[in-house]
Amino acid sequence: ALWHELEPRGLLRGLLHSAARLSEQDRVLGLTLYVADPWLSSQMGESSASDGAGVVSSNSMKPTTFYLEGKVTVHAFRRDGVRAEAPRFADLASLPVTGAGGVMALPLQAGPGRPVLAALQVTIEQTSEAGQGPRSLHRDGLTASQVIGLQLLCSTAAGILDMRRRIESVRAVRGRARECLSIAAEVNGAHNLSEFEARVKVLCTKFFNVANVRICFYDEEKQELITTTIRSHRREENSKSHGQAARLQEASSLAAVGRRHLTRFSTKDGIVGRCVRKQAVFHLERITASPFISETADGVDLNGRHGEINMLAGPMVARFADGTAHIIGVLQLLEKRRRPPDDPLGALERSEPTGGGGASGTSPRKGPEKARASGICDPFTPEDEDFFAELLRILGLAAQRTVQVQQAGGMGAGRGMKGVERLLVV
Repeated sequence: ALWHELEPRGLLRGLLHSAARLSEQDRVLGLTLYVADPWLSSQMGESSASDGAGVVSSNSMKPTTFYLEGKVTVHAFRRDGVRAEAPRFADLASLPVTGAGGVMALPLQAGPGRPVLAALQVTIEQTSEAGQGPRSLHRDGLTASQVIGLQLLCSTAAGILDMRRRIESVRAVRGRARECLSIAAEVNGAHNLSEFEARVKVLCTKFFNVANVRICFYDEEKQELITTTIRSHRREENSKSHGQAARLQEASSLAAVGRRHLTRFSTKDGIVGRCVRKQAVFHLERITASPFISETADGVDLNGRHGEINMLAGPMVARFADGTAHIIGVLQLLEKRRRPPDDPLGALERSEPTGGGGASGTSPRKGPEKARASGICDPFTPEDEDFFAELLRILGLAAQRTVQVQQAGGMGAGRGMKGVERLLVV
């Protein structure tokens, strides 16, 4: 019956119902499901439903929140609508708990090394005789066949849930890939370098869910990096703009309505300079942890909380079929924002197990929970790093095309990224 459920919450409801029927007897005091996986917790909707016996299902029940050791949050559900009791296990690593104490707790885990999605706890009424302590769970509460049946039920449910989570992850990646193609189309529609810069900032801020996007252009003539600052004269009006179309239109007009201030710095300075010299992507989980960070060149503040943010930085390079390449500049993503608990993409990111090795030039990839503990931001995931690397190639070619269009229109001078300062001040 578990395979027929289309939604994870329905599957968990079926798990509780089947476990109740399997362990049904007078001395079973309660069945509680503790959901630990963020994605699975986000799937426990509020739709009202009841099973064939009229028992309130976990779909409509409000969860009770508990905290295990290591600051792990679990949401408890009971099928009878009674407030859930606290878990009798200290942490997920202590599972399974069987054999004594009137409690059996089994993990929902797809296999060794896979994350524990949830735990099923069965509470048994204990009896004792004179001169004897509590009897073992197998003798006093559940039979051996019931225990084996519950273990098989939990492992089956865990396998189904793990498979469906993988499917959801693939769907999320496909959705982001389509959004990535939309970004490519938008940036290739820029008419000048200033408009290109503004569009990239707007689109990448949304795509990566970061607080700030910064671009430094490379001046081939002086071998320096140039960054721009805009002081718009339409702040009030621009703040009332809503929707991506409005933001893109605003980005297209920024060069005309604001004063642009250019700042130069050497490619020997900061992480952005290392991106140009090493031709590599750098992932900093905490910017203060890098000895190469520069407040001026990297545009960051290292004091207090600001020094705890994370950053992704990499070179935008236009590579052509004949083997030649032009360095366009450096793209920085600063401070990935925390997603709300009910955000589906954020829940999937938080539930992903530890990844493998990172891309060239990056720090070793860590699991999202481990990375989150090292800072105040949501971590950049391995998927973020992969999309970032692809976008760097896309943006490099798009910027080169924009420069050629701007030069052809008489709005600038120079070849490649030469004379980039003249292209930016127009």
